[in-house]
Amino acid sequence: MTIGFIGLGNMGKGMAANIIKAGIELYVFTRTKSKIRAMEEMGAKAAESVSDLTTKADLILACLPNEETSEHVFLGEEGIVAASKKGQVLVDHSTVSPNLSRRIYAMAAKKKTSFLDAPISGGPDGAAAGTLAIMVGGDKDAVGKAMNGFEAMGDTILHMGPSGSGTITKLVNQVLVGIHTLAACEALLLGNKGGADPNKLMTILKNAWGSSTMLDRNAPYIIDRNFGPSAAPMRNLFKDMGIIEQVSSDLGLSMPTAQAVKDTYDVAKDKGMFDDDITAIYKLLEDNQIP
Repeated sequence: MTIGFIGLGNMGKGMAANIIKAGIELYVFTRTKSKIRAMEEMGAKAAESVSDLTTKADLILACLPNEETSEHVFLGEEGIVAASKKGQVLVDHSTVSPNLSRRIYAMAAKKKTSFLDAPISGGPDGAAAGTLAIMVGGDKDAVGKAMNGFEAMGDTILHMGPSGSGTITKLVNQVLVGIHTLAACEALLLGNKGGADPNKLMTILKNAWGSSTMLDRNAPYIIDRNFGPSAAPMRNLFKDMGIIEQVSSDLGLSMPTAQAVKDTYDVAKDKGMFDDDITAIYKLLEDNQIP
């Protein structure tokens, strides 16, 4: 198997590195040439463009920053689908809307190629360690063809169902990430202002009902006031909560807590906190800047 990987950002670089470590032939492409050179030094081969990479690999993986980029890279005139060939498997690891995932699936089917929406969770640390959770939507036989690549990057891989179901699963995860992050900031602010020792507080919380993965992840950043720049920047939550708002509206759902998270992070967005860590909302709460 030959894999092509597009997008070498905070997540993609670790994912691609683990494919190389697994001994799989890898072609890479991204807009930043220095990132391509770094992968070449690890054993990857460089592609000259998205279409060039697509023609050289059996399995095409992309990990991109936003929905607009995914749409362009997959559905553009010189994108992945246009350059794809019969029997290939195309995979989007990005967090996008289920509608886009289903559109790409339909367009790929016309070319007799398979498309999987396979968002990831685990953060840059999980990407580097090869321990990502990978939630996959699409045809079962295509999942089987992609499994060697997935297993190089993750340790929890599950076929969630038809096209779009992987994306929906990731959005469910992001609802919880957003809510739990904001909750962690509020709770630790209460503890700090109330005089509780933050480290002793966390010892208790790790063994109490209030514990969560996001609390464990976020508490050290808050306690150390390590608010960024970050490999888990606010811009990711800005994007994801916006997609969640649209999808919940399309489904006719009332999600007041998720909406409150989006409104809160919109305040941070207006203040230009794009590259700050997701916990930097703590500073705004601390200064009473959230309505």
